[in-house]
Formats: sequence, C-alpha cells, structure tokens
Amino acid sequence: MIVAVLFLSAAILYIRADSAIAGAQPSDLGTVTITDSAIIPTSVTILAGGSVLWTNKGHRPHNVVSSRGAFDAFWLASTHSHSVPFPLPGVYPYTVDAVTKGVVVVIAGSAGATPGTGANASSTISENCGHPKIHHYDIEVSVHRDEAYTFTPWHTPGTVTRVFDWHAKWSHTPVSVERCSGVVRVLVPAGIDTSDPRKEGLAAGESRVKIDWDDKSELIVGLPQDPTSLVPLCHFTDLSGSPAKLALHERLLENGAGEFTFYSVRINPQDYHDMIDKNCDHRRATSGPGNPSIGEVSSSFSPFHTIEGLEWFLGEENLNLYGSSSRPANPFPPKALAYGKGFDFRTGPLQTEIRRPGTSNTVSDWATVSFTPVH
Repeated sequence: MIVAVLFLSAAILYIRADSAIAGAQPSDLGTVTITDSAIIPTSVTILAGGSVLWTNKGHRPHNVVSSRGAFDAFWLASTHSHSVPFPLPGVYPYTVDAVTKGVVVVIAGSAGATPGTGANASSTISENCGHPKIHHYDIEVSVHRDEAYTFTPWHTPGTVTRVFDWHAKWSHTPVSVERCSGVVRVLVPAGIDTSDPRKEGLAAGESRVKIDWDDKSELIVGLPQDPTSLVPLCHFTDLSGSPAKLALHERLLENGAGEFTFYSVRINPQDYHDMIDKNCDHRRATSGPGNPSIGEVSSSFSPFHTIEGLEWFLGEENLNLYGSSSRPANPFPPKALAYGKGFDFRTGPLQTEIRRPGTSNTVSDWATVSFTPVH
C-alpha cells in the first residue's frame, strides 16, 4: 500500500545584498561553453572593456544571437570558439539557436560599489532601458521536512520516520534592475525573463541533500512461521549532491501595483525507491509500506494562508514565493529588492496530523525567508 498524505515543509531563504566585498571583483574575461543541449553558465559577469569567449563543445554548429543587437550574430562549428568584446556596462541577453537563453552582465571597474546597493540608495529608479543597474546577492535556500507515519496492526504495524534537509547556495549573484516606460523589472538571472526555471534558471554553486530514513514497521513476506520471512528493519542516512536552479521575476508599476515570483527547484532529484532498495533489504522497496508521496503544502491549502502578502509553495523539490499588490489588503515587501533593501518572511510553526484508514502522519515544520542587505 502506498501512503498518500499531505506534507508540510520548512524552508529558509537568505538573500544578502553584496555591496563591496573584497576579492569579489569579476574578471575581464568570461567563458561560455555551448553543448548540443545547454549553455554553461547561463549568466557570466565581466568588467567593462573585457570580453566573452564562446566555445562549441557539441557535435553540431550553433547560432548565437544577441537579443538587443549588442553584438553581431555568429555561427560556431563544433570545437570552434568566438570572442566578443563588451566595452560598456549593461546587461546583454542572447539566445543560442533561438531556444536557449543566456546573458552577459558587464559592470564598471568599480563593481564593488554598484550604485543603489548601499544604505543611502535612492528611493526612486531612473530610466535605464537596456542598461540595468546590477545588485549582487548571496542567495541561500534550505528546506527541512520532519515527519512520521504510524501504521495500525492490519498492515505492517510500526512507524516510518523521515528527516529531509536541502541546502543550496548561489554566491555573488547579479540581479538586474531596469526601468522602462514606468515599469521596473527585477530579474534573476540578470536580464533574463525566464519562463522555465529548470532550463533557464541560474545554476547553484552549491546544493546538497541529507535524508535520514528509519523504517521500524513490521514486514513479513512469506509464511509467518518461516524465520526468513521477517524482513529486517531499515535505517540509513543518504548524503548526495543535488543540482538546483533559481529564477526571480519582479514587475513594479508606477501606480504601486506589482508582481513577484521566486523559483528555486532541484533538478533530477533522487528517487526514494532507489535509495530504499540500495540501503535496505530489497523487500522493503518491493513489499514495504511504499514510497512516501512527495507532496507539497502551500498557502492555498487550508488552514494555511498568505504571509506578508506572499503566496508560498513548499516541497522537497522546490521552494516558490509569489504574490501581487493588486489586492490592497496585502502588503508587497519584495519591492525592496529593487532598491537593495531587505525584508523578513516567517510562517511561524506549521503543525498538522493527518489520519487515514490504517495510517496517521504527523508533521511539525516552519518557514523563514530573509532578504538582508549588507552595507
């Protein structure tokens, strides 16, 4: 039997505005690798007057085209390279084969003192179409889940507990702030309004997962009188890397309205069935209580609600925040990101117990989000 329950999650998201950090100065040379399915990295930051070198390591030719005509389009044959100079600061999006999106972020030589990131940042944003301001942030995401399933005697009596922790980090991340025709857009990756975070989001520099699994349910496979039919209990701790990506969209209008969406997502997460089969008697994977249903919890699920004007969506594979100031009852704190300022997001305790025939599931978690500027 597979137990399907609603899970709660706990999450921590820290974003620190980076003003003048020693050693954080970018290079005057950026490199991008093109394969037949991706560009690595999707965002590269260089100093004004520097250049970017694209190298095709795929098996077929690829076409690189600037979204704003900032540089001439070019074709790259397999194993060939091409360099483009960038004399002026700005954000220069481009596409490969009109499908995959990338961006070149060019900052002035005094990059550590990017305008608008300090304590005296202006409360207004000047018109800067095509030349966004760049703020740098350290971004960290941590997701925690702690739960226990209890099974009644009619089916594998006992308890299965699980503790899940995911931590990911994006260091010195460039965030673009652009004001055009009265609309302010804040984007990560800088300059890219991505529609698919899994493909176009910014890859994490560090992402890891720890899972502590303890299955103490009684499982008999075969005749009860046969001693070998009693399957051994199972406990394991699994540590693994877990590639992750991030994207952020913010759109602010002159009348004060706005929209905000933050995505963080794990790429190709490990399957619980495979972990159980690898670490336990294989009968636990084939005949045990079943894999946990990797569910989510959100502000739209009763009894939960929006917090600080933001909807939230939490699961083992993602942490999303989104909201709109079109509803006057809700404040809209994320707009401070456009000015290098911060805000706190706290859920308080999230506790629940879910009962179903033959099982119960208890969860106690929490969530915190902090955007903290560094002056």
